Amino acid sequence: MQPLNTIEASESLAPARTSKPRGRPRSVEAHQRVIRATLATCARVGFADLTIEAVARDAAVGKSTIYRHWRNKTDLVAEAIDSQVAKLYLDIDSGDLEKDFRKLIHNLADLFSGSSGKAFARIVGESQANRALSEMVLTRWTKHRQGPIVELVQRYRKSGQIREGFDPEQISELIFGRILLQALVFRDDFDERSIGDLCEIVLHGIAVSDYLARR
Repeated sequence: MQPLNTIEASESLAPARTSKPRGRPRSVEAHQRVIRATLATCARVGFADLTIEAVARDAAVGKSTIYRHWRNKTDLVAEAIDSQVAKLYLDIDSGDLEKDFRKLIHNLADLFSGSSGKAFARIVGESQANRALSEMVLTRWTKHRQGPIVELVQRYRKSGQIREGFDPEQISELIFGRILLQALVFRDDFDERSIGDLCEIVLHGIAVSDYLARR
């Protein structure tokens, strides 16, 4: 990406040093309302036009409540992204290689659909012309591509169901990249058939022959 010397990052666009809130929210429910409102607002208007005032109004909280726990809207969006990516870990510890990969791909496809998918699409798109936002996106991408898929590959490699010689991060990028292409370029949701096809491609590439023979 070419340096954008003409764009100066304001305080509200400074890269987040941390995605964790600065204080304890008034309640779990209020916290979740803020996160949902952040994603919904970003999906509707994009990052540049997202304001703390709009999020506070949609979440039915005071603006001061948000500023007590997040320094700026970059921190707020970063945590909203993290909160959604955390859902990738749900129900992927069955001990069945195919079931866990299929569930993880399903979770990832869900992540990039609906309002969260629209929000992510806008954030990624706007990051191409905003250096501060680009740094935040890169930080989140680096963090999460080393997350659930890498852990899943490492877990099943230890159990002898995945062959040695594969870089777990490349497998993660393969899966993330395929779904991102569908969501951001083709603007289409991943259906069950697409999930099954991607799962088959991945497993036939990385699973040991004994496992494939037993299927």
